[in-house]
Amino acid sequence: LFDFIPYYGAGDASVDGRVRAMVQAAGQEELCGIDHYGNTLLILAAQYKAGELMHAILAKDCIDVNAVNDAGACALHFACFSASLDVLVARALIANGSKVRVVERTYGCTPLHYAAGSGHVDLCKDLVAAGAIVATCDFHNYTAVDYARQA
Repeated sequence: LFDFIPYYGAGDASVDGRVRAMVQAAGQEELCGIDHYGNTLLILAAQYKAGELMHAILAKDCIDVNAVNDAGACALHFACFSASLDVLVARALIANGSKVRVVERTYGCTPLHYAAGSGHVDLCKDLVAAGAIVATCDFHNYTAVDYARQA
């Protein structure tokens, strides 16, 4: 199942249907497993902008919205990152209890840093309303405001 997520939503309806069916039929072990980078299905769904699939994954009982991969990034980081930005996915993750203050281990960024770098003001407001701290610095001492200035 992990290998199919990157192909979901790429324009092939038959692949999309098979992936949706696999998610619906998957057992707890597969749904809650991780790949060789520590990614969960939810993290991959956020990374590949598979919002519809993410909702199906979130509907399963065993899903941890705050799980992090080997780099310390959670699904919310990917939903806020410019290359995989999906505001609806980010809002759904926040609504499902995603922690907004998680710091990934590569650059020291929170989801707010990434949303600010994406230039999405409304998403930044949502993250702050959910408890994100604007003054949090990354490993290079940059805040989300600094990222927004560069966006």
